[in-house]
Amino acid sequence: MSAEGRIKYKEERISDDTLSEEIVASLNSSRNLLFNNRLIGVSLNGEAYGNISKRLDPDIRGKLIKQHKERLQELLSGNLEELLSDSLIITASNTGRFGRLRAKDYVVVLHYDPEQNMAITMGEQPSSSETPTHFAMYHFSRVLNTKPEINGVAHGHNHLMWEKSKGRVPSTKEGVEYGTKEMYWEIKRLLEEPNFLNVKRAIMLGHENGILTIGTTPENASIEAVSWYKEIHTS
Repeated sequence: MSAEGRIKYKEERISDDTLSEEIVASLNSSRNLLFNNRLIGVSLNGEAYGNISKRLDPDIRGKLIKQHKERLQELLSGNLEELLSDSLIITASNTGRFGRLRAKDYVVVLHYDPEQNMAITMGEQPSSSETPTHFAMYHFSRVLNTKPEINGVAHGHNHLMWEKSKGRVPSTKEGVEYGTKEMYWEIKRLLEEPNFLNVKRAIMLGHENGILTIGTTPENASIEAVSWYKEIHTS
């Protein structure tokens, strides 16, 4: 497995507050599908891999904007509702080693700025190393008005899926590393490929063993990943 978990962006954590167990419950169930099929887990050399996210519900986003308005205005220029419209919930860094997560193991990513290569977050732990990738999926899905809209993203690792899917599913370019601002823009290119929205699957050529799936919900993204896993491993 390639190195996983090294964060390549700056993180501005505005609060250690976490969401409730109730809010993350459905996301946890979707993550369990990935963990149970070893698409999220720990490699032989002890490195945790894999993550999942969902678009933050507008009501929750609105409450967080009100709660942290002063600090957000110090960090961002412009309309906060517009700037934070792609906020998401994602598994925290280095959580692939745990079978079941709690609310404290999730992070709210309010915004990611590729120019500054900085994420604005809330939570007890550092956000996933794949945060720019996930944020770009939601941002460009909205900006490009993709049909259907992306509301769930899953990222896992599996060598056989990665190898056998080369040339058969869309992919990010070989020279683009995970968790970078370059990957942020690469996701835009990927979303502009009609086939990606149809198959909902991609491999990351610059991130050995890395796979991505998308869905209208995190559950759909996880189910797509598990279906792909079973297709490859039973063929």
